Amino acid sequence: MDKFLPYLALILAIWVTYRNIKLIMKARHLRGYSQVSNALLLQQENADELLNKYLEKERDEAYLNKTRILTIWKDVAKDDVIAEINKLEPLKFLNERNAVAINSDSFVWAIMVMHRMHFKYQDQNLDAFYSRWQDLSNLENDLEYVFLKYYYQYLKGNFDKDFFFNINEGNYGTLRHGKHLIGIYKRIAVMISVEEGVKFEEHFVEDLKNFAQSSVGNLLMSDMGILDKYFTLEQETEQ
Repeated sequence: MDKFLPYLALILAIWVTYRNIKLIMKARHLRGYSQVSNALLLQQENADELLNKYLEKERDEAYLNKTRILTIWKDVAKDDVIAEINKLEPLKFLNERNAVAINSDSFVWAIMVMHRMHFKYQDQNLDAFYSRWQDLSNLENDLEYVFLKYYYQYLKGNFDKDFFFNINEGNYGTLRHGKHLIGIYKRIAVMISVEEGVKFEEHFVEDLKNFAQSSVGNLLMSDMGILDKYFTLEQETEQ
């Protein structure tokens, strides 16, 4: 047995090295993607440049598809955006354990894409975009996926008051969810519910004023044409 120990040690060393390389590569992919995502959210002047440079270098299929959602959001008004939509493969970044929670940001971006298509461009390419997510029935227990489905139905005229009310109240039932972005989903649920005439306690409506100060909330409300209701320069100054 002892004579095999050096070989086992070598195999272990190779495995550890391989794992470390994968972690380093993953960190690099994430860093580049996050930089582009934040630039678009904050509407930085160099956002397009950062996106193009990132796409020139990125080869990882998972991050290419995550970034494709950002590109679709940015270019939603362009005629050729349908080509990007048709290339979108969400399963490329949803094929790992806990992948939905890890990629919760991509579902938020997908909501932002559909939201913009509906409120600014009369549902142009909305069905085509949502169709890229329809073959993910194995995610029916994940809040992010179920929220995306109900949001699409809302945009198509079928508003489920109880679903969005429960999300805001934190009543998720058996749905799994990532924790770091759940607040965004709750604020989106309040936003559309209030606009649909649902009555909430006053402090929930007040939360929308804070949501309007955030990058995601600001963009969603701008596209919806309701930003002036919640965003004030006085609030911005106070913060």
